[in-house]
Amino acid sequence: MSVTTLFPTLAGKTFARVNIDRESDAWIKDYEKKHGESPRSPLLDPMLCQQFLEEVHRKRGVYWSYGGYLEDRSCIWRGSYLQKSGGFIHLGVDFNVPQGTPVYTQYDASVMVVDNDGDLDGGWGHRIFLRPNLPMDESQFPASVFIYAHLQNVVVEPGSRIKAGTVLAEVGGPPHNGNWAPHLHVQALRYDNFARILTEEFEDLDGYGHSDHLAELAHVFPNPLPAMGISD
Repeated sequence: MSVTTLFPTLAGKTFARVNIDRESDAWIKDYEKKHGESPRSPLLDPMLCQQFLEEVHRKRGVYWSYGGYLEDRSCIWRGSYLQKSGGFIHLGVDFNVPQGTPVYTQYDASVMVVDNDGDLDGGWGHRIFLRPNLPMDESQFPASVFIYAHLQNVVVEPGSRIKAGTVLAEVGGPPHNGNWAPHLHVQALRYDNFARILTEEFEDLDGYGHSDHLAELAHVFPNPLPAMGISD
């Protein structure tokens, strides 16, 4: 597996791993020199965030980017809904690709849940929960459900079994993707925690957590990249 199987239509396009929180610091300072300081990050505006990402990509000489697992995003999302809990640790990986980019499954899988979070202030948007059928070594990567979020035009249904290379959906855009700049969020959730979260904590499931619980979060939400065949 590789990233080209996730986004076949982007085959041949250059990409790079980026830390968007680190990149955002200078951008926000420059923006606030011109427009004045605010308790909320200007990058909470998805249009401004999209411009920022495009600038990052031009600077790196790439078409798109990815990254973010266990990244502290207290700079870029300052003043967001995360401020109340202080939980700025990102629990998945973001793929910063254009709205409308088709998303394909990289493996045979069972579709566990398909829903729409509906929250237009930092929500999940349309999301899909997949249980991969992968011959994974448990010592290398735990059995997990994968969450694909911030989608549009979802074409798979819960309860179905799909083959590798099946189109799942497209990368969505604001406001109906949770009101973020277009990107695909992929988050792994250990399968032995899935049933409990589904029945007891589903409304509280988030893509971010608090640094005070980093070890527990890393256990429950492992890095999805190795199972996707992508080197971090």
